[in-house]
Amino acid sequence: PVLAIFAGGIAGSLFDSVLGSTAQERRWCQNCDAPTERRIHSCGTSTVFRGGIQGCDNDVVNLMSTIAGAVITWRIA
Repeated sequence: PVLAIFAGGIAGSLFDSVLGSTAQERRWCQNCDAPTERRIHSCGTSTVFRGGIQGCDNDVVNLMSTIAGAVITWRIA
């Protein structure tokens, strides 16, 4: 079981990195000229969509990564 947990953790971490860099929604604050994840930046300005999948925020990426790690662990164990 220890090997399965280790492999699942590594797989979940890698999945998180891949999803975060490809699918996670990227936004831009034109007022601050800075990247952000928020629809309204901390300066109060509405941000502009720049890439990724709309609605796929950090919480979605974390959930999918956790599920992927759990499935890998389950399949190995």
